[in-house]
Amino acid sequence: MITLLGVGHVFSIRKAIRHLIIERMPDVVCVELDKIRFNALESGILHNDDAPFLMKRLQRIYEKAADSQGASIGEEMLSGVETAREINVPYILIDVEANTMVNTLLNSLSVGQKIKIAGQVLTASVLPYQMIEEGLKKVQDDPEAAMVEFEKQYPDLKRSIVDQRDQYMAARLKEICIKYENIVCIVGEGHINGIIRALPDMDIEVVHLKEIIAVAKGIEDGKIAEPPSIADKIDRARSWTMDFGYSFNVVYEEDSN
Repeated sequence: MITLLGVGHVFSIRKAIRHLIIERMPDVVCVELDKIRFNALESGILHNDDAPFLMKRLQRIYEKAADSQGASIGEEMLSGVETAREINVPYILIDVEANTMVNTLLNSLSVGQKIKIAGQVLTASVLPYQMIEEGLKKVQDDPEAAMVEFEKQYPDLKRSIVDQRDQYMAARLKEICIKYENIVCIVGEGHINGIIRALPDMDIEVVHLKEIIAVAKGIEDGKIAEPPSIADKIDRARSWTMDFGYSFNVVYEEDSN
């Protein structure tokens, strides 16, 4: 069984992710990250001074959107990793390596498309919070419509940063299913349908972004109880295997003192 948690990277859903993972007690937690982005998130160093100007502006858009939701960028991914550690199961990074993805993205765009995107990024970076929140509400209510519109505007871009990654992550999950039976996988809502189409014979449960946000609100309002910490119920000597989707594993061991 694979449970796909369809997330949005700028929503305040950290507690909901923990709740949903502990509720299912998986054998492994997979997250839509690669080594580079994971290290950036965990270290809190999200800015790259050497990044192109437009990439910096795009980062600003994400930060502004997250701020409008009272969230931190990527908190749902870190929550997945933290919860895997808490329940003493491996976490696996299943996404395409960041530099490869950026190079593929840049090579897929024509000059005209780059100019068009540049204009939209610059415009979006100065939008007022109200308009950002309205846009996020539309994505939350109908993520499929948002993806259809994105494909209409940028078909090559969608192939590069959505479709190809869907195929890659689906292939990784298929490999992981050989070893693990109960898998929770945290991916952007926009990747859900592509992954499902790539795994037609798999037993898959989906928890969509709108449902996750409802869980987060239930926890905030006190209508849903947060799972208690289980740290005192398990041996503190832990080991986790971090599989970066390449040909090596790295094992971390917690100091038992």
